[in-house]
Amino acid sequence: MPAGGLQTTYKTELKPGEILNLAVDSIHSIENPADSPSRAIHVYGGNLKAVAPDRTIWKTTTHEEIPYTIDAMLKECIVTLKVANNQIGIDGYLKQYPHLKEFVDNNSETE
Repeated sequence: MPAGGLQTTYKTELKPGEILNLAVDSIHSIENPADSPSRAIHVYGGNLKAVAPDRTIWKTTTHEEIPYTIDAMLKECIVTLKVANNQIGIDGYLKQYPHLKEFVDNNSETE
């Protein structure tokens, strides 16, 4: 990783129906500037932990690199929605993943 953290090296905008292939070691973020929700399908070839055993994610508020787990990723999605003041999105996550309600209720990162 470069000194000073991550740096943007490439940016692209996808339109509905377009596909982007990423290399195994790619780091990416997704932004939706529209007022309407967006959806994405991520397709991985094979066992993700075998392909990328040291996979990490970055915390939304601190940009700290942390180990990837499903719960860590879901929690960071909720923090991102909270930062964007998107209660509808948070409610959608909680409907699908009710075990995260305690995280939303008790975590200062979602304040």
